[in-house]
Amino acid sequence: FFRYDSEFMMGVSKVADYVILNLLCLLFCIPIVTAGASVTATYYVAMKLVRGEEPSVWKSFYKSFKENLKQATVIWILALALMGFLAYDWYLLWDTQQIGSNPVMRVGLAIVTVVVSFAVISVFPFLARFQVSTKAAIRNAVWFGILHIPQMILIILLYAMTIYICIRYMEWLILAWAVGTGLTLYYSSRMFVKQFAKLEPKKEEPDSEG
Repeated sequence: FFRYDSEFMMGVSKVADYVILNLLCLLFCIPIVTAGASVTATYYVAMKLVRGEEPSVWKSFYKSFKENLKQATVIWILALALMGFLAYDWYLLWDTQQIGSNPVMRVGLAIVTVVVSFAVISVFPFLARFQVSTKAAIRNAVWFGILHIPQMILIILLYAMTIYICIRYMEWLILAWAVGTGLTLYYSSRMFVKQFAKLEPKKEEPDSEG
């Protein structure tokens, strides 16, 4: 039961990998401006774990972080600017009667906010998996989010539930954070691996003749 190659111990090892990944992600997000590269590196390793590649968590994380630092940072700064703009619009929506009384503006702002949220969730995993230009990464992330609305909603709900539990049960903060973020990362990574596989060129099977 406690042998290193038993199913139980291998399961514990995978859980530990996801916890370590989330800790690395949190640590490398501290400068804020590097958050995009940190999330990209996290998904780079997490998707490898899902595919059963068993990478070295630290080496793979740092490798991806360095390789994607410039591009992911540019995308992250653009995302921050856009999210700040939308947050200010929502502030005006509730603070100004003129905007709040216009249902068309409310619906339009809600749609834009949802699309941006889905794109931000998708763009860094996409960047971790594919080598594309910044413009292509953003465009593909937008379409990916629109085409996978149920999965995007579930990811948002998982993160929201984790935040709620951490705030509600402060005495269990570390455990709640580790379990919640770990489960969310595991689910989202599995989903991205499955959907990204449909976008990758299929490998040709070797000819069995001769």
